[in-house]
Amino acid sequence: MRLITLSGVAGAFALSALIVLPTSPVAQADPTADSQCWYNLTAPAVIEMPGGGQAVSAEIGMTHCTGLAQSVRTTACVTRSGDSGFCTTKNGYVPSTAYAPGSLHGNFTATGEGCYRVRSDLGLVCVPAGPISATL
Repeated sequence: MRLITLSGVAGAFALSALIVLPTSPVAQADPTADSQCWYNLTAPAVIEMPGGGQAVSAEIGMTHCTGLAQSVRTTACVTRSGDSGFCTTKNGYVPSTAYAPGSLHGNFTATGEGCYRVRSDLGLVCVPAGPISATL
């Protein structure tokens, strides 16, 4: 009859740990390291509104995402010199279009932001876009 001693079990465990566990850190690829989204902001431009009116607009939309990144929201803003501007936010992959009613002439600036989340992380990454200025 063979007796298994505690020191024998500890020795066998230590030997198996050397075989199974690496003795130095091994670099693992982080699937989120290259995950990101890109957004495109348009310059301020005069557009025809439904019903025949006109306004100055700017739009931001997601062009593509890589890895595990998913677009969460977009915000577009268009500002006329001297005013606080007009902004619109849409959720998900939907482009946002901001409209500045009133005078169609003057200096306008478009800004925006696209935000995405990597599925394995709860934090948002927001990418600013612009400013793009135009004199209309």
